[in-house]
Amino acid sequence: MISINDKANCTGCGACYSICPKKAITLKEDFSGFKYPTVNVDKCVNCNLCEKVCPEINTVCTDNSYAEPIVKAAWNLFFKNGYEDTTVEDIIAASKTSKGTFYHYFKGKEALLNSLSYLFDQKYEDLAAVIDPNLSCYDKLLFLNHELFYMIETSVDIHLLAYLYSSQLVTKDKKSLSDKKRIYFKWLTEIMEEGLKSGEFKNTSTASELMEIYAMYERALLYDWALFKGKFSLTERTDKLLPHVLQTFVDGL
Repeated sequence: MISINDKANCTGCGACYSICPKKAITLKEDFSGFKYPTVNVDKCVNCNLCEKVCPEINTVCTDNSYAEPIVKAAWNLFFKNGYEDTTVEDIIAASKTSKGTFYHYFKGKEALLNSLSYLFDQKYEDLAAVIDPNLSCYDKLLFLNHELFYMIETSVDIHLLAYLYSSQLVTKDKKSLSDKKRIYFKWLTEIMEEGLKSGEFKNTSTASELMEIYAMYERALLYDWALFKGKFSLTERTDKLLPHVLQTFVDGL
């Protein structure tokens, strides 16, 4: 059940109101004219659809069967035609959805830039099915980084990556790259914890601190690659540099 304790955490998009199957949510207008949701608990059946479509709770509502095709169609078009030459109408047509459905999940084309982090997490979900569980934590991190960066280098338009980074600096919405709810942060933090518990990584830092360093390294290299317009191989560069970063985890900071 959605609950708005701070109006600053509500965009007033009305997605929760629109999707509620029991019409348990109404939009009430406050003194400033802002409409925010209130829930009739007697009608609510706790299906949690309202929370699943909320753009404040979920940066991109990719767990909904209607939003996922939009995201995939958009990034295929961005890569094929370029961001500037792709219109909302193109995305709607390619995803075989409706204009109403598109704007139900996304405020516009720019909102889809945040969904790039979803594609990264989707890659991690794919890798979870094939990674060797017997690898050391050190080697697991090397493997995940190599596979993700290879995917980025070969299938993500570098200009879109630059758009994403620039948008994260100025956006008033949630910063998707630093969203701790992402699979990226959850899984890799678990690997850090495993490394510390086994003694593979020296316990001079916490798992959260190691995760921050690892994420900072990845963001920095991606930014540099975008800044220099892909003049060097992203995959080759990270294969060369990341072992030095991970060695500090082994030796202690």
